[in-house]
Amino acid sequence: MNKIVVIPVAIQVNIQIIRIFHRMRELLLTSKELLLKMEDLEERANGQDEKIQIVFDYLKQFIRDQTTERSTIGFQQTATQRKE
Repeated sequence: MNKIVVIPVAIQVNIQIIRIFHRMRELLLTSKELLLKMEDLEERANGQDEKIQIVFDYLKQFIRDQTTERSTIGFQQTATQRKE
């Protein structure tokens, strides 16, 4: 077995295999971390739908209030005062 490892090509193949396994391990850990984070976000989001809907309702009401015509504020001039 020692004679096989001494060959430069075999050394490069072994190094590449180790790198591949290391990368696979990193990917699996990253995927697991992402899955755990997604589950955490999903748990946090439960029960938030009603609160989000309330916020949207308030925003819609605010928009409706902005589109209704308002009376003018301030001093009202009569026709005779405008001529002067």
